[in-house]
Amino acid sequence: MKNNFLEEFELRKELQKYQKAIELDPNNAGPFNGMAGAYFGLGDFNRAIEYYQKAIKLDPNDAGPFNGIGSAYSGLGAFDKAIEYYQKAIKIDASDASIWFYLGSAYLALERHDDALAVFKEALKIHKENPFLINGLGLARYKLKKSNKPVSRLKAVNIRTSKFNPKTL
Repeated sequence: MKNNFLEEFELRKELQKYQKAIELDPNNAGPFNGMAGAYFGLGDFNRAIEYYQKAIKLDPNDAGPFNGIGSAYSGLGAFDKAIEYYQKAIKIDASDASIWFYLGSAYLALERHDDALAVFKEALKIHKENPFLINGLGLARYKLKKSNKPVSRLKAVNIRTSKFNPKTL
């Protein structure tokens, strides 16, 4: 595992590389996404949002920057704004399980457990055996008192076979 100083050093080197790439091709969304990701890694969520927005202007059909903005707003504790961007990302690419997970998690952070439950259920229609989504569903159910089993005790995923068993929720 990298220590924080080395990780920060590497991220700052990435920023320099992405800046050069932007100078060479300012119409390519990729380096803007890279800049945003590096700033996100440094914990500079506002700068990350700024660069993700630039990437969106260049490629509005890429779900990644919308997801990134959602995650940056989550990092800032602005979960309502995060939800707005996660929903936009899902409209572009519903196949990305991580976006569904982050959306459900943002609802959980706001204690909007009914909304979180609906998101996790919908996501599991697409991603039937995703353990993160199953865990999120279990947490939402537990928070709503629809399950008396603590999340850590759910047996929804059999680790050996990775089979989803909704009866255990």
